[in-house]
Amino acid sequence: MPGRKIYSAELNLEIVERYLKGDIGIKKLAQEYHVGYGDIQKWRDAYQEHGVEELSTAHGTYTGEFKVSVVGYIDYYNNKRIKAKLKGLSPVQYRLQSLSVT
Repeated sequence: MPGRKIYSAELNLEIVERYLKGDIGIKKLAQEYHVGYGDIQKWRDAYQEHGVEELSTAHGTYTGEFKVSVVGYIDYYNNKRIKAKLKGLSPVQYRLQSLSVT
């Protein structure tokens, strides 16, 4: 399965502006620029609802600080959080105990 393509904000804006002029349809633009029909629809909707800023937002990119906080939460959730249903153990402790019993 091919990966998801990422297009520049400039290209997104160029395509949306051409569409909004009204002289070309989404299907023709998709063929001309070799992009997905649905992508153009999403860009158009984002532009109309939020403006140019939404087109330049890099979705799926996170700061290092955010990534570190997620890793910290995962560690807490798996190793430090105790659960009554797991006999007062963390999920990892419970799993290790279950595996050692057999």
